[in-house]
Amino acid sequence: MKSDIIIERKEDYVMVKASGLRNTFTQIIEGTERLIDVSKHYDCKNILADYSEITFDLNLTEAFNIVKLYESKFTEFYNMRIAVIIDPEFIEIASLWERVSIKRGFDNKIFTEINAGLLWLTQKTPAESSND
Repeated sequence: MKSDIIIERKEDYVMVKASGLRNTFTQIIEGTERLIDVSKHYDCKNILADYSEITFDLNLTEAFNIVKLYESKFTEFYNMRIAVIIDPEFIEIASLWERVSIKRGFDNKIFTEINAGLLWLTQKTPAESSND
């Protein structure tokens, strides 16, 4: 299965749409690095990662390990807000990733519908609202 990436800058976020198969830890790391690069390139911390056309073939341990890697190698994730849209078929592994991410202090959330993810992503956090 071929992997394709589309990146589009919007007013309040950057959309990254990807497709293909993700069945190795290395592929997940490459995707992580790509999100960080996009955030830096566009100077935008809000990312809508539309992975609804990605097939995930990973075990639950790998979902946990990727978050551990964020803490040590990809600390930029602490400053990003990421809404990830997935196919409902992969909700188990995605939900584990989300729970571990949130417990570790990351602002990542999983959705199965793009509109819900976009609404969450573009809502102001309480800290942002108090700065108005």
